[in-house]
Amino acid sequence: YPTYLLLTMSSTIQDALRSAQNQWMDWDGVEAVGQGKADGEDCIVVYVASRDLDVVKSIPSEFQGVPVQVHDAGGSIRAQSAHSGST
Repeated sequence: YPTYLLLTMSSTIQDALRSAQNQWMDWDGVEAVGQGKADGEDCIVVYVASRDLDVVKSIPSEFQGVPVQVHDAGGSIRAQSAHSGST
């Protein structure tokens, strides 16, 4: 691919990812939104607390021209506190 096309594709996924994060992270049941690969192509990955939630129906299969995949996070995702061991 020409360099300009690669740069365009890269900025497209980054712009779409930022927009998706800004929009979907406030939805109940959405635990994380990130970038992944599907069939070798960049995609947006949305992690939900459960695939049974109604929010899954609201997530499109494509967003701003970028494929979207939904994954079950297996419940709520919580940040773990840093643990420093003694030396």
